Amino acid sequence: MHTSVLALSLLILTPGMLIAQGTQTNVNNASPGNDRRQVVPFLDATYVAIAHARGEIPSDASTATAPATTTFEADIVPNFVVRQTFFDVMGNEETKTRVRRRTAPEGALKSEFRFAYSIVAVPMVKLRMFIDEQSSPVRTPSYMPKGTGQLFWFKLQEKKVDLFAAQATVGHHSNGQDGCLFKDQQRESEEKDADCVPAVPADRSQVALNRRDGSFSTNYLVFGWRYRHIRLDAGSAETELTDKERVLRAALEAGDWAAVLVAADALRETAGRLSEPALAKHWMTALDSAVTSSGSDDVKREKIMDAAVALVAAANPVLRTSSRDMTLGADLELNPGDGKFLGGAGIDPELKSRYGPTRVTLLAGFANRLPKLCDRAEVKGFGKYIGNAVVDMPSWAWSLEGQCLFKQTNWGLFARYYWGQDYYNLGFEERVSRLQVGMTYSQEGFLRFRARPVSPEEARRAAMRAQEQK
Repeated sequence: MHTSVLALSLLILTPGMLIAQGTQTNVNNASPGNDRRQVVPFLDATYVAIAHARGEIPSDASTATAPATTTFEADIVPNFVVRQTFFDVMGNEETKTRVRRRTAPEGALKSEFRFAYSIVAVPMVKLRMFIDEQSSPVRTPSYMPKGTGQLFWFKLQEKKVDLFAAQATVGHHSNGQDGCLFKDQQRESEEKDADCVPAVPADRSQVALNRRDGSFSTNYLVFGWRYRHIRLDAGSAETELTDKERVLRAALEAGDWAAVLVAADALRETAGRLSEPALAKHWMTALDSAVTSSGSDDVKREKIMDAAVALVAAANPVLRTSSRDMTLGADLELNPGDGKFLGGAGIDPELKSRYGPTRVTLLAGFANRLPKLCDRAEVKGFGKYIGNAVVDMPSWAWSLEGQCLFKQTNWGLFARYYWGQDYYNLGFEERVSRLQVGMTYSQEGFLRFRARPVSPEEARRAAMRAQEQK
């Protein structure tokens, strides 16, 4: 039974993950040496784990001595990116930065904030299998579809990226059950929406909930903010091209035409080796023509330098990568309880005073590449304030997690400790301490992007601007 449910979970999530990842990732990000790609930043991850938990319902003293339970849990989170411009804008900005770096006067290069956006649909499901019980039931799964819009603004610099994001989510959370909400109640008849009997007291704050098949549903809004500081790795291929260009420039300024011939040939060979030949073919030919052209030394020098600048700009640039980042963020979750939100499916008014309809989350994380162990090793956690929660329930919930993602894949291992209000639909009246260990599928890889290859016309305009600034 356990194996079949695990296999079903993997079958459900893996194709969706591949579709979401493969159809929306910028094709320029592909690299034979590293197949794992980030879709857009700040996406939720999938988890499959064994959990050891101890829970207590504050209003029920008998639960304080209940034994710990072992469960199999899965958060199935396929991220379907409907639309994103993040990598296109990032690639364009890298292209502009590379061109400006060669044409702007010394010290005049300044970075500017750029904007992008994404729209993501997530048919999320949470499952909890009670291994200790007869037949190991998966009781009252949490169905949590949601849609998220993100607005990014970032500043790309030579060695780092400062990335900010504002996001808004509209989501639904229910358990797919149609039983009566409170314990010891049953439907008056089998008709749809039949009343539950016997009636409960007007003060429902101490009435036990039906956690086996009671109906739970809420629609909610989340407004969030994220900041990520990203350290970029050095672009070795671009540095090699730039070095060849610098040698050629020095030979031209020295008037050593023998050295110019050697340097031009080296630049041409390097550009051809590090790029798709067709992308730089025009400017390779222009460089050859400039080197063998006739005329005064000054005219010839200008032609060679213009062609060299354009050739380096037109060559297919190196894949930019990062290996360290730090993340901070905050979320405000609202669960309207007036019975009118999104078609009347807000939090049940009878639960509003016990569920905690207003929640504020503060989160932080740090990730680093460990070459011999993890492609992405990350430590992250959050503290969540739960306003107006059930009596005697802690106002704060805490989580601390460590994970290690494998090379060339989105899969990895994780361990997480959680303490506070149970997050599993009608379990919200239980205070739990839960240790989870298992596997994760995360699209939160380190930032990877390429500059968009420069067309000959763009390179020509860049060379003209450089000439005008001299």
